[in-house]
Amino acid sequence: AGFMNDDGYANVFIGDSGGFKRNGNWNIFIGNNAGFETTTGSANVALGDMAGYSNDDGWFNVFMGDLAGFYNSSGSSNVFIGSDAGFMNEIHQNGMEIITRVTSTSTRKMLVTGRSGTGSPGIRIFRPKGSIFQI
Repeated sequence: AGFMNDDGYANVFIGDSGGFKRNGNWNIFIGNNAGFETTTGSANVALGDMAGYSNDDGWFNVFMGDLAGFYNSSGSSNVFIGSDAGFMNEIHQNGMEIITRVTSTSTRKMLVTGRSGTGSPGIRIFRPKGSIFQI
């Protein structure tokens, strides 16, 4: 954990290759490869295997769950909770995504609030098979 961290400070890295890269500050990465690519991103929390993996320079993010925020590279002020939550987010800001599994298959129920990938305000609930309710 924290293998290449030579300039970053006030970080917590727990897990194989968590926080592998360097220079970010005030990060907490717990899980195998959590926050792996973070170089200058700071004040992030990644909990779960490969959570926040590609987060290079994103700030103020919370990734909770295996693969949560996996492709987030420079998006900031996001909250992704649940396995695969925010998986494809790369640069979007101020998003929130909560995913819970409905069955043992890939079917899932998702709640998105705030600015999501489309930047639309409001609350949207996605149910299995893509049906959407918007409030």
